[in-house]
Order: sequence, then structure tokens, then C-alpha cells
Amino acid sequence: MDPSLAADGSSWGANVPYGRRQRIYNMVKHTKDSYFNAAKNSLKNYYGNDMSPAEARALEFQMFPPKLLCYPSYSRKLSDSIYVTELRGLIYSTGQRSKRNSILLSICKQFLRNDPPPNVEQRLESLQNDSNISLDSSSTTSSSTSSGQLSMGDGVAPLTQEQVLRQRIAGFMNKHLPNVNLLTTLYNGSNDKMDQITVSDNSGGFNILLSTEFKPAGAKVKCLETGLVQDCQIFYVENSGVGLISDIDDTIKHTGIVGDKRSIFLNVFVNGFEQWKIQDMPLWYTTLKDSKAVDFFYVSNAPAQIYPILSEYIGENYPLGPMFLKQYSGNLLSSIMKSSAQRKLASILKICNDFPNKKFILVGDSGEQDLEAYVSAASQFPKQIIGIYIRCCKNSMSDESENDVRVMKALNDHIKKFYLDQIKEEDDIPDLIQFDSDSDSDVAPAKTDKKQPVKKKPPQVLKKKPVLSDALQREISESKSSGTQPPLPPRKPTRLKMRSMDNAVYSIPSSQNDYGTYSEFFDKKAESWNERVKVAVKKLKENDVKASFMFFNDPILCLEDSINKIDSL
Repeated sequence: MDPSLAADGSSWGANVPYGRRQRIYNMVKHTKDSYFNAAKNSLKNYYGNDMSPAEARALEFQMFPPKLLCYPSYSRKLSDSIYVTELRGLIYSTGQRSKRNSILLSICKQFLRNDPPPNVEQRLESLQNDSNISLDSSSTTSSSTSSGQLSMGDGVAPLTQEQVLRQRIAGFMNKHLPNVNLLTTLYNGSNDKMDQITVSDNSGGFNILLSTEFKPAGAKVKCLETGLVQDCQIFYVENSGVGLISDIDDTIKHTGIVGDKRSIFLNVFVNGFEQWKIQDMPLWYTTLKDSKAVDFFYVSNAPAQIYPILSEYIGENYPLGPMFLKQYSGNLLSSIMKSSAQRKLASILKICNDFPNKKFILVGDSGEQDLEAYVSAASQFPKQIIGIYIRCCKNSMSDESENDVRVMKALNDHIKKFYLDQIKEEDDIPDLIQFDSDSDSDVAPAKTDKKQPVKKKPPQVLKKKPVLSDALQREISESKSSGTQPPLPPRKPTRLKMRSMDNAVYSIPSSQNDYGTYSEFFDKKAESWNERVKVAVKKLKENDVKASFMFFNDPILCLEDSINKIDSL
């Protein structure tokens, strides 16, 4: 539909001279200190308060053209002749100014200072999303300038920290467009195609399943109200082989979820790709992709608003694959720091359910609840999960960072002793019934009159009670009658040593005298991991899960272990 036409097909605002109408339109579009709602109301009053919803939407799209964003998803074969493809994305607009976004940008810029105000975090957290006001971005998520690096080569001026910040928070400042008619299309190289109309939801998102009788080679989405078309990246995934489902934050990129809020903010919205990289993680993933044809899925609690920069980072360092992120709602910091294992688990379970004949490796980190989510997934799909690898983030394993490695080794020792070794023994148990030629014979074994010799027990030697001298007996009697005992020497506080995972990570107080130093030396994080791993091991064994299970800080060890696991299938 032409935005300049009214619902009855006549020219919108035909009773107003063209030059005057155009001047009003340009004034509203380029005025920087007016809000969209105020401008729309003014125009409605100017034209007699009889603007229909369709006319209002057409005017909005004229002033602020919508944009489409498609998230990479997958296509799979459902039966011999049916293919199922999921298309997911977002329709939004940029360029609309609001007081909220001005405040948001101002607060975010204060994080760039070496000494930000003490209440800046509280101010940012208190700035909630308001769907009743329009949102603004001075730059869009589809910017052609890379925000992954703070400096650019080949004569291009380096980006300042503020420029990078503006680009990366743009997704949080856009206005999501609900109830927009969209045309989705799947096609292949043989001129086969299938169209289906859908409508964006209240948050501007769309998620649709399409069934075709041909294997799709590509997809696109079209906004029917403006004609805007966006290509969608889809990955065809076989229902066999091995897939790797990976977290993103602190698993394949450094975020520092367990750090302070300012560090997290700078890592996400300012730091370049070089500061995001985690050594040898790209080597692990690319080796599995190249040598074992492993399919990759990225499931994270990272907000979908930073998808463009995450997609750029993954494309430069890791194998591409479908990506599942959470939709931001509420304040900016909470969308990054607050994780939900259930939200992540739902996407993992869907992937496992869509590919019942595929084996999966799960890779996460110790900064969130990845362990519980992955163990739950393995318990529900015990025959499909073949590996669980948890990367140990700095300051996440112990109350003292120098003990992180010791705690990690203690956890792995417990996993090996009470899980890996036991499932290996189960696989090595021989058959109890031997089907040889003698076992089928009806002839009973010959009896023998020989008796087995009985071993004689050595004679017991009674221990004599020690005889005390008269002087020693008198001394003991006097000490008992005195009624007083000498005081115990004072106990010096000493560092409690790490113990085996069989009991606890650190020693538990054994007497009342120990409780004076209990709170000072007891490692709460380590003890928490102790209990979490015990629960995880118990749950994996109860559900007959036979998977590799490891905490790591060296991805090369996981590379070797995962390849051995794949080769053993």
C-alpha cells in the first residue's frame, strides 16, 4: 500500500496544498527537539482529528521508515518429503527522539569516565522501558561501520569510545513495531517457493514455522506496508552426526559476569574484539567443524539487542550457526547481568527435540547457571548428550581467586572418581553367562571326595594388663582428687587446608574452639560448587547419562576429550 494514499485510495490530505503539506512533513521529520507522539497529535488536529489507524501508521512509516532484522535459524527434514524451517526476527524503527533515550545515553556516557558518579549504576537500573514513549537512536544496528574495533586501518579515523557506545546501545533505543503485516518467503534454486503472511507481536518480533516439500536454499521477509525486504540466514542441519550447543558470554567471549557492573558494561558496550577473545576457544570450535563436521548452535542469555555485534564477532572467530538470544525488557544492566537458566534450557530442549538422532556437546561457563541447565537437558535426553564442558571464569570458583584452579581440580577429581570411572566400569563389565560348548552340556560335573583343607587360625595371645608402680598409682590418685585441671594452651588460628571432595572443599569446624575462625576461612563459593557438582553427578547417574563431564580453563584439553568422545560413537 502506498503510504501517501488513504484507506479509500484517495490522496491523503488532498485538500491541503502540496507545498504546505510538504513543509509540515519536513518540519516534523527534521525537528530534533519534538517527540513523535506530539507531532502525530499535532498533525491529527491539523487535519481535523479524523486520522484513521492506517493513516497514522502510514505517516509514522513516512517519517521513520521501519527496519527488519532476521536472526539466523535452521531448517530440518521432518520426513521423506517435508522440510520444516523456522524464521525469527524483529521489525523496528530508528530516529525517534525521546527524553528517556537522552537520559539513557547520558548515563551510559558516565560509565566511560575513570571515576563515574557513585549512583550511576542505580540510575541506569532505575531507567525502565516505557512502551508508551517513542525511542531514539543516533545510529542504527545496521550501521555499516564496524563497532568491534576501537581503531580502523587504511586511513579511516579511529572510532572513539563514545562512538562505539552509541552504536552498541542502539538496539536498546529503537522502537519496536507491533502488528505489522509481513510476508515470509522460502525458495530454492529450482524456482520453487512458498509464501506465508504473519504479523509482528507486541514487541515487534516474529517467529514462524514453515513447511515445504522442497529443501530451502534461502529465505526473506517483506514488510507489506513499505515494501522493505530483508534476507534471512538459515542453516540446513541434518538429523544425524554431532552438534555443539554453546553459550556466548564468558564461554566464547570475555564478559566478566561475576565482576563489577562497570567492568561488565565496558566489556559489552565499549571494548574491542581483541579484549573479547578467549585463548584457544576458536581453535577448539573450528577444529571440530573442519575435522568432524560438527554443527554449531549458540544459545545465550545475552540480550537480542546486541545481536548485530555478537554476529559480527562470531563470524570473525567461530563457526556460524543458529543463534538464540533473550529479548530485552526492563533496564539495561539487568538485561545483561540477570540470567535465566530456564530460558536457556527451553532453547536447548527444543534443539534436542528437533534432532532426535543427533548427539550434542554442551559448552558453558561457571559464571551463570549453565551447569544446572545442561544437567537438566542431559537428564531429559540421556542418549543424545555426550559431553558437558564448563569453562571456569575468573573469581567464580573460590572466594579467593588464587584458589580457583585448586577448586577446579578438586571438582574434576570428584567427577572422575564418582562418575566417569563408574560409567566406564559399567561399560567394561563382561557377560555373566558364557555361551560355550560346555555350558550346553547336560552332563553334571563329576563329584569328588577330596575335601578342601581348612586353614587353622593362629592362637590368640592374651595381652597382659600393664602393672603400674606404687608411685605412679599414687600420682594418678592425687591428680583425680585435686578437682582442677591445667588450662589448654591457646590455639593459634591457622589456614584451613583444602580437603577431598568426598567431604567438603574446606575443613568443617570440629570443635567449639574452631568456630572463632569459621567465617573467616570457610570458602563459600567452593563449598557451593562442591554441593552443586554432587547433585549434578547424582542426577546424571540416576538418568543413565554417559557423557564426558569436565570443568576447564584450557580448551585444548576439551578439544582432545571431545574428539575422543566423537570417535568412540
